[in-house]
Amino acid sequence: METDPQSLIIAFLREELAMPKSSIELALRQAEQVSGPLPIVLWQYGLITLPQLGEIFTRLEAHHPTQTWLLTLDQHNWK
Repeated sequence: METDPQSLIIAFLREELAMPKSSIELALRQAEQVSGPLPIVLWQYGLITLPQLGEIFTRLEAHHPTQTWLLTLDQHNWK
């Protein structure tokens, strides 16, 4: 059974980083508001470091190798 990407990210945040539920909820709300990928929102808000962001993408790639996880900022109109 394949786990959806968001569940993988949330499990990593809870289990590996011991991130508080309130921080995860904040990031989820912000990702929805800006229609942006959760890992990038986590990093933009300083909730994860750049190495942790890389670890998230590594885990996503391992579980979902056929999806493209690297996005350009232009695709989301981020400035």
